[in-house]
Amino acid sequence: MDQRGKAPLGEFGLTLVNRDTGQSVPLCAPLLRTAVTGLSKSRLKLYSFQAEAGTYTVSLSDEVRIRDKACAFLVNAVTKRPVDYSLFSVQVYRHTSGMVLSLCILGIIFGAVIMVSGAILSAVL
Repeated sequence: MDQRGKAPLGEFGLTLVNRDTGQSVPLCAPLLRTAVTGLSKSRLKLYSFQAEAGTYTVSLSDEVRIRDKACAFLVNAVTKRPVDYSLFSVQVYRHTSGMVLSLCILGIIFGAVIMVSGAILSAVL
């Protein structure tokens, strides 16, 4: 039996609330969702947020983003099997800036170009 299930995107939203103050923390949906997929598990970035250190509660809500609803409509049109919620969990990770990652990649490319240029110039001259 296939252990991978249909993702429950578009069926619920998430809210993040500071337990001490009761204030809701705004969640930002990324423009491009990053995903990590292995043989048996996958991870998908749903939201990002900025918050001070403290105790927070993550809960399900009825507020569903329009993009998630559109994804759910397409998935439901293709896959008719129900969602098995026991296969899914919500995890919070420290954010790694995409800008820093992009600068590192550009630095590696620049370094490689410099090395190749040096090798070619030394062979020609």
